[in-house]
Amino acid sequence: MATKRETLRVSREVDPKALTYLITVLDCYRINRFVELDPVERAVKEGKLGKIGAEWKRIRRILYKVGSLPELSPNVMRLIKIRERVKLVWIIALYFFTFGLGVFVLTFFNVGPKWLERALTVVYLPSIGAMLGTRLLDAFINRKIALEIDRLDREHPEKFRFDRSDLKETAQNLINHLLNYLRNSHEDPGKYKIDLYNTDYKGIEILKGPGTFRKHYTVVCKL
Repeated sequence: MATKRETLRVSREVDPKALTYLITVLDCYRINRFVELDPVERAVKEGKLGKIGAEWKRIRRILYKVGSLPELSPNVMRLIKIRERVKLVWIIALYFFTFGLGVFVLTFFNVGPKWLERALTVVYLPSIGAMLGTRLLDAFINRKIALEIDRLDREHPEKFRFDRSDLKETAQNLINHLLNYLRNSHEDPGKYKIDLYNTDYKGIEILKGPGTFRKHYTVVCKL
């Protein structure tokens, strides 16, 4: 049984929530799902990953390398630029929606001039349509990008083979680190669920598998 001093030392060394996110990131990059790295960057700067943070530069270098796969396809780069413009349209539509919402509140309570009622029709309803349309278009573009990246991966299976193997090994080491944390802190593994697309790791227990609207597994460390 770990002493109170050992438990405190472990809890100060690593933030398990930050650790589970990093494990998910590494697993995602193994299958070309390029998720945000900013949360990991912040966790490293804030010291939430303890000694693991010292490995972040090496890990990030591998992630950037694997993440460069879309650059092999001009079509993917074109789709990414289109997606950026779609997001800009969504932001503009959001501003109009916010304005229209204010107009709706004023007209509902009969406050303000009459011309606001016309503004509601001209601004509010079209902004809702624009927001929904851009969301659907963004999902469609993301799907096209994912298919194109999968094609590139099949055409160049050797390109990042060793890097992906390194990511798997690093993710396994992090899972082992989390296991040690849980054993020393005596916390419930269920508090620290991990989302994974691959389940070829040791020391995990699957809680939930992929479904109609989800493609990942939810797992916990198996003590």
